[in-house]
Amino acid sequence: MQGLESLSLLDILRSIPDSVVTIGSDKRIIALNGPAESLTGRREAEAIGQPCAAVIRCEICGTDRCVVVKAKRNGNCGGATSVSDRGTS
Repeated sequence: MQGLESLSLLDILRSIPDSVVTIGSDKRIIALNGPAESLTGRREAEAIGQPCAAVIRCEICGTDRCVVVKAKRNGNCGGATSVSDRGTS
């Protein structure tokens, strides 16, 4: 078993059983975990660097209801935002 000191944030992201998409401040995909790959129908390798709206394809993309826009506006992200099926962090 890996020691906690050797776990990266990506290791933790990939172990979360819920869909989690990590999006940069430029609204491009940084990472997807396995459940998010299933939800979006895109493999992480092909999604990385793509605009989040092209991968997530949600009705709120490009609107003021977008969780990435809200997080940036409220100062809740330090350059990256993780969006899960439970909300934004």
